Amino acid sequence: MILGVHPRGFAGHMARSPEVTRYYLEVPAGDDPAKWPDERVWSELHTRLAVTGAEPLTEGPLVEKRVLDMHNYVTEPMAYGRLYLAGDAAHLVAPIAAKGMNLALHDALLLADAFVACLGRGDDSGLRGYSAACLRRVWHYQEFSQWLAELLHGPSSGDPFRAGAAKARLRRLLHSPAAASTFAELFIGKDTDHYAEGPRPLGPSAPRPTVGRGGPSPRSLSGRRSTRPCASAGPPPASAPRSRRPSPGVRSAGTRPPGPRWCSGCRRGGPPPSARGCRSR
Repeated sequence: MILGVHPRGFAGHMARSPEVTRYYLEVPAGDDPAKWPDERVWSELHTRLAVTGAEPLTEGPLVEKRVLDMHNYVTEPMAYGRLYLAGDAAHLVAPIAAKGMNLALHDALLLADAFVACLGRGDDSGLRGYSAACLRRVWHYQEFSQWLAELLHGPSSGDPFRAGAAKARLRRLLHSPAAASTFAELFIGKDTDHYAEGPRPLGPSAPRPTVGRGGPSPRSLSGRRSTRPCASAGPPPASAPRSRRPSPGVRSAGTRPPGPRWCSGCRRGGPPPSARGCRSR
């Protein structure tokens, strides 16, 4: 996987086989795939993924182009009476950090264990604690996905403040072993529940906020082909730098603000890609 950060917009390169690659290009929200002929797609990919000394991309036919809505939302709590929510029914995270399926599987495993304990031994503690146990991990990955999205899309936001903050994050990530190690831990999910008991309060009476968040997610375009070295954004650190500027897009838990869109395309030539959202055969 190669992530390219560029003033013209984010670009992503995700190889699925030696012959098939999925690409992403950041495009304006609401853009029409018909406005992106193959020539324009390849031109933008060459520009955004160019690296001095690296081999150029190998072009090929794009067999699918789509514009995808990107949303983040959390429904809290994840249980009401005898109704229990899991996966996308309870929380949706933009696929920037590839955590959606992992969270859904985690929900399912916790809920299955809770049902076994309740129906088999009469112990309903798992069901009573299901929502809180799931949401700890959900918010953990929502924050990471949002942080990574801002790093990848801040430089092309048109906002000098966001662009400067994103570049600072990227510099820290590339030059600080500690920051790189933290990013790797978050990306692979190592010790995900090391805050299982919740964050420590800042003071004796410090409140613990529980609010939903779904800021504007990226807009992007994508395609497919064999792997080639490209401009890499590199991995980001674990928490965003503080700012006095208000965070855009704050909303209540469970709502879905309009997000930007992505369009994807792929080249036929190898086994069908398994990436979510790709329907080429």
